Amino acid sequence: MQISTPPTLVPLPFATSGTKNVIPESASPTPGLASLDQGFPPITMTPIAAGGIPPTGADFNGILNLITQSIRWANAGGGYKYNAAFATDTNVNGYPAGAVLLRGDGMGYWLNLADNNTTDPEGATPANWAPLESYGITAVTGLTNANVTLTPAQFGMSIITLAGTLTGNVQIIFPPLKSRWKIVNATTGAFTVTCKTASGTGVIVAQGGEANVYGDGSNIVLNALQVAPATASNQAAQFGQVNPGRLLNIQTFSANATYTPTTGTNKVRVRLVGGGGGGGGEGGAGASQVSLGTGGGAGAYAEAYLTSGFSGAAITVGAAGAAGSSGGGNGGNGGTTSFGALVSAVGGTGGTGLATPVSTFPVFAAGSPGGSTTSGANIVSAKGGDGSLAGGGSTTSISSGAGGASALGAGGSARVSGGSGSGPGLSASSAGAGGGGALALPGTGSAAGGAGGSGYVIVEEYA
Repeated sequence: MQISTPPTLVPLPFATSGTKNVIPESASPTPGLASLDQGFPPITMTPIAAGGIPPTGADFNGILNLITQSIRWANAGGGYKYNAAFATDTNVNGYPAGAVLLRGDGMGYWLNLADNNTTDPEGATPANWAPLESYGITAVTGLTNANVTLTPAQFGMSIITLAGTLTGNVQIIFPPLKSRWKIVNATTGAFTVTCKTASGTGVIVAQGGEANVYGDGSNIVLNALQVAPATASNQAAQFGQVNPGRLLNIQTFSANATYTPTTGTNKVRVRLVGGGGGGGGEGGAGASQVSLGTGGGAGAYAEAYLTSGFSGAAITVGAAGAAGSSGGGNGGNGGTTSFGALVSAVGGTGGTGLATPVSTFPVFAAGSPGGSTTSGANIVSAKGGDGSLAGGGSTTSISSGAGGASALGAGGSARVSGGSGSGPGLSASSAGAGGGGALALPGTGSAAGGAGGSGYVIVEEYA
């Protein structure tokens, strides 16, 4: 099968304008009519001479119309929102673990975490649903002194902005999920905003700043930017107690080089990120099978303030982790970025490829870890973001892993059934970020993962 020879898309359900019966779930009281439970009843298979009733063409049209409605929807890339009547139907008994549903506004997806789940992911009492992917921003405005418990529609977005004039300390209450968010605090007033779970610990997000946070299932903790242990020298640099001097110039490096300071440079602030790991490839899938790769981890981030020894430093930019090869190859690890022997940050780990397709569900695979080791980072030392979880509960609710985010931006996005669909992994869109994993839905061929982002170095020069 080749991408250049797709099947004919279904633009219209069968018998749209034709005579057709609505096919009931239970047996019809009218002899000879079909139902979802019995199909065509035995009397339609009995000779007419023996009292049989021939099947009706309106039933055939109704059955094919029912089936091709779903086929047309899938051909158009449509997903499904929560449906209470469907979820509580006795023939369904709730959504299975790994099911992926559209948000009510169509701007993202929910991942089901438990079998037989009948709760509405955006209802008053949702249970066992987690945000999977989203497009958009949640704006929480009018903050004063009251705590705010985020609704599912709010915490389902990965970017949350906060605004208002504070007259007291405020808590933003998140659910105890394993998920990630970027918080932008645009409030005013001499009080704090803490992002936390109802019964766990949290993170204070500084006014005028932002923080990448994640839930570990119990608490809200910092994700990518973790301040290095305080010392007399780096504490002053972190909190602005010492002016580094007049900014002369900023040099950036995306390839290996030797650093030559601008004339008059006495001090430098060096910021660097290791290379991101490549996403895993996949080996193709037959009927009722899937194959997928996990996302690569992002490179670690290091930031340092140097007053000597920097002139002539050899800059090594960590190589991007190679994409996992088609056929299920693992992604390559990102390289280490260094500024001479003074500052360095290791790369992220490559994602895992799947050579053998699977047909048993649910199936899940953890993303690869981000780089965690730095040296010489006397201002900030940060672990790279991990590649995201890959997997799902069926052939129609499955996703590859997204690449981990680096301190400089996002990794390659995941491929999702009903969304981006089958294909090679998406490459990192930012320096140091991880590549996304590949995905094969039933009957599609093997594909490579996405490449990681190469490392990067930023040197701010001060007089």
